[in-house]
Amino acid sequence: MKVVTLCLLVAAVAGGAEGVLAPPERQYKILLLLPMSFRSHRTIFMSLAEALAERGHKMAYPFVYEIPFIAFLAREVNRRETVVLGNVLNLAYVCSFGHLCTVPMSAWQRFLNVVSHIHEFYYGQILVLLPKLQKEISAHFPDLPPLLDLERNMSMMFVNTHFSVGMPVPLLPSQVEVGAIHCRPANPLSQELESWITGAGSPGVIYFSLGSFTKFTNIPVQYRDVFVQAFRRLPQRVIWKYDGDLEDVPDNVMIRKWLPQQDILGEIIQFYVMTGGN
Repeated sequence: MKVVTLCLLVAAVAGGAEGVLAPPERQYKILLLLPMSFRSHRTIFMSLAEALAERGHKMAYPFVYEIPFIAFLAREVNRRETVVLGNVLNLAYVCSFGHLCTVPMSAWQRFLNVVSHIHEFYYGQILVLLPKLQKEISAHFPDLPPLLDLERNMSMMFVNTHFSVGMPVPLLPSQVEVGAIHCRPANPLSQELESWITGAGSPGVIYFSLGSFTKFTNIPVQYRDVFVQAFRRLPQRVIWKYDGDLEDVPDNVMIRKWLPQQDILGEIIQFYVMTGGN
């Protein structure tokens, strides 16, 4: 059962990308746990869930113990997570999550990389993040074993990265890169957005979004106004994902709380300004 389940999920990812996957011989009940509330993370996770559901498999919540399961990372791997599968990354040439490195790293960068890893381990697993997550999940599912015990039973890991755009990281066969799994052909835009983009003329359009995690309403007003004044001086039109209300919006700026990002990027956009994260 374990091998069949793993093969099913790998085939769904690999074959679905090529559009040649044969119909499944039977349907499975596949259980998911999505503890991340960030919309950008859910976009990636739900792409896999929807693809499996379209093929007749039943997607359910929450996670169930003592069945084979696959972890899905919405970002690059780090050392703590790969150790679970027996892949001990060497901090001499693999950057810790959130730490900027050059290739190859200098002796000082390697030292800082080790310090960053120690901080990440204690902050994430010992002191703050994991205890909070454990408390939240235990409140809803009191019979669920500790999260660390669940993690140790992981059979495979899907990672939202691609070797062509990231730093080199040695991965095991049980660690599969599935970067861009959530991408799809662009759908037609609404009449409002289509008119805004085509009406920009030769200067074109800039799309600006800080994702679903970083909220502009939490940024000090003086820094927000820097963006407003900078956009006001641009010859391009700007589509700005902004999560609040803003007064004195420049004529060349369109503000919306939500935007169909993949559809916008499917158009001819001069620049895309982003956080590089959530």
